[in-house]
Amino acid sequence: MTVLLLSIALGVCFIWLSYTDIRYRKIKNQTVLAVAALSALLALQLYQEIFIAASLFILALGMPLSLLNIIGAGDIKLLAALALSLPADNVAMFILFTMLAGVPVLAGMMIFRIFSKNRRQCNTVPYGLAIAIGYVLTII
Repeated sequence: MTVLLLSIALGVCFIWLSYTDIRYRKIKNQTVLAVAALSALLALQLYQEIFIAASLFILALGMPLSLLNIIGAGDIKLLAALALSLPADNVAMFILFTMLAGVPVLAGMMIFRIFSKNRRQCNTVPYGLAIAIGYVLTII
């Protein structure tokens, strides 16, 4: 029952962060903190441990990419928060599924850019949705 409630709460967070990422191109720190807490609690329920090493590895690799404007800091923090609940052997699958989920998101943004009057907002890809989808595909 606890796993179900934590999963539902994570799903609500995914809906909210996907909305804010698509609408405002921001993943708020409060949302990432909530996801991190839920992810850690889920890991404790499922595995009796929290996978901090994978999370720190993602932060260490991702933050320089964020500084180079290759990927958003919110995306990196979200990836790291979700990695707290993934055993090391699932992290590569999570990244792969996230990249695959990013393809239709990118295609949608390209189509949106063609028809949009506000092209400035179309210069970035709201990857929060792809990260959420990649995580769900990893854990099912």
